[in-house]
Amino acid sequence: DGSEGSTGVGPEFFFGLFVGYLLADIIPVVIYRDTMANINELYGHHILASAAWSCLIYYRVTQWYGCFWLLAELSTPFVNLRWWLYKSKSTGLPYAVNGLLMTLAFGWTRVSHLPWTLSYLVADFAAIQQVLVGVLVVLASSTVNVNLAGLLRGMCW
Repeated sequence: DGSEGSTGVGPEFFFGLFVGYLLADIIPVVIYRDTMANINELYGHHILASAAWSCLIYYRVTQWYGCFWLLAELSTPFVNLRWWLYKSKSTGLPYAVNGLLMTLAFGWTRVSHLPWTLSYLVADFAAIQQVLVGVLVVLASSTVNVNLAGLLRGMCW
């Protein structure tokens, strides 16, 4: 059905923009590294995610799923604004409204589609495996592990 194969220029173009964004976003991370927590995890996330999305482009696989996963970045402006509001000691209504919007966006864009897309990914895994997406799975799981390690470190220390 083509769901795990190339879907044309559209997804590859947007995946390329995303890789460019990840690589460009390392610049402010380097500039503000002294004010950010979990900096090594952030570097790891950007580098591993860039490699994983580059595999999507190069191997021309899982692009249908990648479109849904790319929607996750719609919550990023709220996450970044929360960091800025926190660092500028802005509290009150702007901080609360942004926190609510961040939570809603995070739930909608990063969580709500997972049961659906992951069930299709598992169903198509035999076909996907034939085109060496094991590399992508390893890179994606490494990215998740880096983020979880940072989260756990933040909760425990």
